Amino acid sequence: MKLNRFAERLLGLVLVFSLGSGAAPALDPAHRVSEYLVTAWTMEDGLPHNLVHAVSQDRDGYLWIGSWEGAARFNGRHFTAFDERSIPGIPLAGVRTILRDTDDALLFGTAQHGVVRLADGVWSRLEPTGERRLRVISLARAHDGSLWIGTDRSAWRLWPDGRLESLDGHDLPQGSVYALLDAGEDGMLIGSERGLFAFRDGRLVDRGRERGLGGTHIRALLRREDGSLVVGGDHGAFVLEGDAPARRLLSEQVESLLEDRDGALWLGISTGGLVRHHRDGLETIDASLGFQGRSSQALMEDREGLLWAGTTNGLYRIADAPAFGLDTAQGLGDNYPRTILRHDDGTLYVGHARGLDRWRGDRFEPVPLHGFDSSVLALAQARDGGLWVGTYDRGALHLPADGGGIRAISTEHGSPARHVRALYETDDGSLWIGTTNGLARRHPDGRMERIDDQPGQPGSFVRGLAPARDGGLWIALANGLMRWHPDERMQRWLPESGFPGIGSFDVLETGDGTAFIGTEHGLLRLRDGRFTLYDRRAGLPNDTLFRVLEDRQGALWLCSNRGAFRIDPAQLDEIDAGQRGTLSVDVLGQASGMPSSQCNGGSGPAGDFDGEGRLWLPTALGVAVIDPEAAAARNRVPVPVRIESLQADAQPLSPTTRHVLAPSTRRVVVRYVGLHFRDPLGVRYRYRMAGFDHDWVDADNDTEAVFTNLPPGPLRFEVQAAMAPVDWDALRDIPTATLELEQLPPYWRQPWFFALALLGLAAAILALLAWRSASYRRRQAALTRIIEERTHELSAKNDALQQAGRERDSLLRQLAWQATHDDLTGLANRRAGEARLAQAVRAAKASGVPLCVALLDIDHFKRINDAHGHEVGDTMLRHVCALMTQAGFVAPDDIARYGGEEFLLLLPGLALDTAATHLRALVSGIVQSPATLADGSLLACSVSIGVAQLRPGDTPDFIVAQADRRLYQAKERGRGRVVAED
Repeated sequence: MKLNRFAERLLGLVLVFSLGSGAAPALDPAHRVSEYLVTAWTMEDGLPHNLVHAVSQDRDGYLWIGSWEGAARFNGRHFTAFDERSIPGIPLAGVRTILRDTDDALLFGTAQHGVVRLADGVWSRLEPTGERRLRVISLARAHDGSLWIGTDRSAWRLWPDGRLESLDGHDLPQGSVYALLDAGEDGMLIGSERGLFAFRDGRLVDRGRERGLGGTHIRALLRREDGSLVVGGDHGAFVLEGDAPARRLLSEQVESLLEDRDGALWLGISTGGLVRHHRDGLETIDASLGFQGRSSQALMEDREGLLWAGTTNGLYRIADAPAFGLDTAQGLGDNYPRTILRHDDGTLYVGHARGLDRWRGDRFEPVPLHGFDSSVLALAQARDGGLWVGTYDRGALHLPADGGGIRAISTEHGSPARHVRALYETDDGSLWIGTTNGLARRHPDGRMERIDDQPGQPGSFVRGLAPARDGGLWIALANGLMRWHPDERMQRWLPESGFPGIGSFDVLETGDGTAFIGTEHGLLRLRDGRFTLYDRRAGLPNDTLFRVLEDRQGALWLCSNRGAFRIDPAQLDEIDAGQRGTLSVDVLGQASGMPSSQCNGGSGPAGDFDGEGRLWLPTALGVAVIDPEAAAARNRVPVPVRIESLQADAQPLSPTTRHVLAPSTRRVVVRYVGLHFRDPLGVRYRYRMAGFDHDWVDADNDTEAVFTNLPPGPLRFEVQAAMAPVDWDALRDIPTATLELEQLPPYWRQPWFFALALLGLAAAILALLAWRSASYRRRQAALTRIIEERTHELSAKNDALQQAGRERDSLLRQLAWQATHDDLTGLANRRAGEARLAQAVRAAKASGVPLCVALLDIDHFKRINDAHGHEVGDTMLRHVCALMTQAGFVAPDDIARYGGEEFLLLLPGLALDTAATHLRALVSGIVQSPATLADGSLLACSVSIGVAQLRPGDTPDFIVAQADRRLYQAKERGRGRVVAED
């Protein structure tokens, strides 16, 4: 019995869990190739050259790429290039093929210098191939241990004893050998520009002519799991089974072949693209899906089941993603959808700026509105089986199920506005119409009733309508929230009456009566009559939430301008109980396959589930389709972690061996990476240095650990990786990479030093006793002299007292200055600044002259201290102070150091616009004037400023608070700016 698409996906997820850290499943065959995520890397990303000839994976999990400019190792985030300059004495250039050998070494076939070998980090040349300067195109290891080498003229055989043998003596026609395949008992298969040949027991056989292929160019060979042979070349791809004639699969020129773990056959074609041959026939990934350039021989499936291909335009990854996009390429009328609804009959409707479409399984088709054409902003199911459509300027439209005439309800029928953002028909047959000018209810008898959130006030902007559990209705407003009960009661929660937010976008009421509300301030949970707010402080990546949905697993999905967020609602209870500090949020965006991270909202419904449980969301670049099960599964796959480099005081050390660090070692840097190619930026890390750190250090997605002044003794560095969102306490059997170190103690903590110090102490005690005895005798002799000198000293004492008085006065002046000034910058301190502010406020109120107050904060100052040390931080503080005092528009006495990196600026006589202009010039000047550090290097920083103008009745504390709030807004808006208005 054939599995449907949903069942196949479910089976794939089961495989992920059962395989654990072993091999991952292949690309999900239930997906169309258009649903895969195609990602490209080029020279702009660190590739040595855009023409990628070969790709392979070593035993540690790194990818290796062969190009005209050498080889590169790829960890998912960065390329490390290897060529003649980085490997002295090894001519690694023009890499045409890479073979992972039977002993896990990597063999690189080069265009001019034979074969280069990499084993356990050591590079070497296979000398016989280098001496002959073989121009290598292909490599294969035979079952007898010999290495077969295809070149641009013939084939060679390198025996284990180092003997190099040419096949020219066996009458192999001269020409490029593109492919080699060990066929076991059938010998070595040779694909060349002269055709297909087999070499067995010292005899060469023309297999191509035997099977009807003639002398066509053969560029790729593949033995499938079912035993059949696939041959690719200039005339296409052919299948050879038993003694039957060759069967053609494809007519285009084929450069590469691969069978993935699911049995799908992939063919790289020279015209550009990858062709998948599977149960459903042939599908192509080409330029329309982001796959650019002519295919090369580089085609590989990695341990995660990802497909890697090389072309003339770079390296490409073909991946299953938890999301994919649908746009005009699939028939969508406009790439800016606003609302999506799944009808009870299973049809998915999408409203957009140019009208309405419905999904037909593989394409969209337009739904005619017959003269009522308009931008569609809202959708709702009609009780008669039809559809309600909310438009931008035509009101609410009713599309009957039988395809009859469309009926409109607009302002002439009593609707508050033609601009309809939300619709819902309740069980009693009432149609609720949410507009930009308020809410209306059309009763079954046709009577229209206006419903205001505040009686006697203009109607509010209605953003959404959602069903309540008791048959009632939730109404999301731009200025609050309402709930209609079937007994005609209306509850209202408005900002002025305690609603913990400005407005709401969507409401989801779950089976236990809990309501989740998406607002501009975060996620609200209404339970037992109490609101609880969860926002950025609770771990949400964004506060504005357009849509709240619950998937089949009970997870909540929140949609925002920064992607879709998946959270486990049980975490909310843990936060309320104090068992968790922040939410563990799974974030999906453009990197996860969505066409855009910006979801659209403010009209309803802004997303829905299809019949397979997939989430459909409107975004700024089309419809995003998210598989919740795949999103949950991708974070459960273990991530192998590798330590890539180790430095001690900037000197590189091998990260694979134990090291004893010299006593003078001051700084140790360890770099590591989690090898997860499906989503490398989604990997999170934690590390600890056992013997130094008391607990794990959460590194987020940082791949570098820096240690200074490590204690003496044995140390062990440990690092772990997992996919975000990560709850480290809940994970078990996390892959861990370790590095053993030992820090030698300084000389003054070593045993020989203690022994010498003890001897020195004994000698010092003896010398002290002798000195005390002699000192006593000298003291007696000096006592007489002291008495005689005392009288003289008394006469001088008066002069000394006068001098002391003068010094006291000077000290008092110095102490008075220090009490009002900052030692580091020389500016007034906070206490003096607040006194000067109070004085300036009194003067401004008395004279009527304008007064502006600004708070300036150095951006990311903690990073400067952490990265460069507090001495550099002090330098940056003095540097910024100098630039402020040199700016000219503010007097030095009107600047005070208000906090660590925060300064108070008083601008008497300047109106707000003029003050903001001067301050923006100051922000620009600081960015463009880096500080010169002690080592001669330059370091720049940026500042953020909030400024406010004194108004009648303002107190000093109020104007400072206003400037502080605007400083916070400057930080939120990206830093390096001045905010003068709320």
